[in-house]
Amino acid sequence: KLSGDSDDNVATMASAGGIRPLVAMLTSESASGQAYSATVLADMAAKSKRNRNLILNDGAHVPLIGLVEKASDPNAKAEAAGALLSLCAGHPDTQKLVAEAGAIKPLVALLGEDHDVARRKAAGAIAALSFAMVENQDTVEKFSGIGKLVGLLADSVSDDVRAEAASALAVLA
Repeated sequence: KLSGDSDDNVATMASAGGIRPLVAMLTSESASGQAYSATVLADMAAKSKRNRNLILNDGAHVPLIGLVEKASDPNAKAEAAGALLSLCAGHPDTQKLVAEAGAIKPLVALLGEDHDVARRKAAGAIAALSFAMVENQDTVEKFSGIGKLVGLLADSVSDDVRAEAASALAVLA
């Protein structure tokens, strides 16, 4: 994966104008194109504040939320949740923006999918959205997110999902 393995590749993609077409791919008909675009945007947001701001300025959070909510492909849902996690982690203004755009309800719903990567990334995104944001924590509870996260602690759930669910619960505690 070129974007996740190299800071230089991420910088080159951004300086070559790659963010806007990646955001546009989020609404394409191709499920794999949606998933790959979300993955690259997540990597770009995680590696650079400038990239994160450019991604947000292009309004990527709206189609990312749409993918979490409506995509038929669980990989596209998972990668969209991962991109929301990368955009929100440690950025209160973005946490507020993404929550106000309606991200919490579909992320809580994604916890119920039978897809470990989707559940893990949804739990991570919920934690990122909820960190030090009481209003977002209350919204997670409103949509029964705490109960769903507790359910992901079951022995029958993979260790990676259980760990991310426990992390999200720690944020919500």
